[in-house]
Amino acid sequence: MTVEFRANEDGPGIVAVDSVEGRQFSLSTDEPVSLTPASRPSFNEPVDAVTSCHIQKITLPYVVPVFVRNTDETLLVECDNFTHETLPAGEYEIEIAAAIKFFLRVSGPVTVQSLSDSMHISFDETTHVELAAQSYSEGPAATVTTTTDPEDVMAAVSTFGSSLETTSPERSFPSQRGHPPQLEVGSTLMIPDSIDVPETGLEIEVPPELPAIYAVASLSHYLGARVVPGPEPRLLANGTEIVSLADSSEIRGERTGVGTSETNAERTPLEQAVTDVLQHVFVLDCVVRTEGQYPIDLAERRQLEERVDLPLETLYAAPIAERVTTYVDVPFDVTKDLVPTWQLSTHVSPDPESIEILSYAANTLSLISVEQQHQHVDTASEPPGYGALTRSVSREAEPVEPAVEPSYIRISSSDTLEQAWFGEGRSVNANDLSIESVRNRFTSEPADGPIEIGVVCNEAQMAPEVSEAALYGDRKDLPFDVSSYRNLSCRELADVLQRDLDFLHYVGHV
Repeated sequence: MTVEFRANEDGPGIVAVDSVEGRQFSLSTDEPVSLTPASRPSFNEPVDAVTSCHIQKITLPYVVPVFVRNTDETLLVECDNFTHETLPAGEYEIEIAAAIKFFLRVSGPVTVQSLSDSMHISFDETTHVELAAQSYSEGPAATVTTTTDPEDVMAAVSTFGSSLETTSPERSFPSQRGHPPQLEVGSTLMIPDSIDVPETGLEIEVPPELPAIYAVASLSHYLGARVVPGPEPRLLANGTEIVSLADSSEIRGERTGVGTSETNAERTPLEQAVTDVLQHVFVLDCVVRTEGQYPIDLAERRQLEERVDLPLETLYAAPIAERVTTYVDVPFDVTKDLVPTWQLSTHVSPDPESIEILSYAANTLSLISVEQQHQHVDTASEPPGYGALTRSVSREAEPVEPAVEPSYIRISSSDTLEQAWFGEGRSVNANDLSIESVRNRFTSEPADGPIEIGVVCNEAQMAPEVSEAALYGDRKDLPFDVSSYRNLSCRELADVLQRDLDFLHYVGHV
């Protein structure tokens, strides 16, 4: 079980603990609460844990978005800062979008009030409440085995849409997408019978080459589109081409080679076209979803409506193939400045080893680029500022075992918040990924208790900066236990590294 409910030990209330994410969130109550196991009622969204109790008032430690709906999913009120809403007696489902998402099913009058530093949900009297929690973390539900044959890899990537909770615009929320099936390379293609791929009517044609398949993995996941072989990259809806993916300049309405930024020039035309389509469709989904379960006042909707006339209500109700067909008819420059800064770009080698990283990259809608060539970094030439990080300390250095020097590379730049590299060598300008590391996030045993952090400080002048309170403060939603170590020898540091720590924070120079 990813999430579990516990009675609050620090006062009346309930604590939800997400052992995979290492998070907890407290709901304070006016009186001690007795939690009773409950069957899973028909909440509007899938949930990870359910309990029931009798309460009159819930207090949240800070303001978060709260949505109150009736049982047919109609949004009645949205509450955030300085809200005071009172609803008459009725059947309600209350969504609390905190660090762990909560759902309350309750019958009776409801009042929601937010102040500057807290939020309160109250009932006229002590009331029976069904309480559910949903983790934001979700791992692969199935494993697909594929060979390295491109058409088998296409069939494997085509299963990514099976994790979508919906094909409506709400899948622009990460919680509505789920994690695509994990891919493993084997001797034959094996797709479990449990995998149910939605019939979206969307297909992505690309040449049967691994780099082309890698490039479209995230788009295939988001659209629930099958990947099929074809002579030229293109997106089809119900068998008809709706946009070419062969040249990003055509999508942007540019002349070839004109108006392309340096960053975009480092992607292949296919990779840039996929990026443009994914971001364009994502932005329009975010706008259109305001016609559904979350009719919030979105600034991007107001900006879009000033530029183009779209039947948003009709689009919300339309099948995904019809909706995407309308989206790609909208000029891409209409949404260009509405695209948020993308979280991640994943750079992979063109080798078959990159097959197994695809589902993890697609899970975050990462922009996937294939590094056909990358710059090798000469370790003899120090990068700027390197000497400042390696200046000697006052203590005499202890002898250490010589290490095997890895090869270092520099991958192409990207305009995303983070960059990751999967392949041979260590990147000097991106996070290095391995299959073991990404799988460990979902296969490791959930932590029982707080996150164990070790802080090592080997610099006397930096000691004032490493007090536990100054570094980590007191965050009740992220419980941790901090141990400090100072002036360690190499052998003592090796002993610390061998301890069962979740995180090591080294303060000083290396």
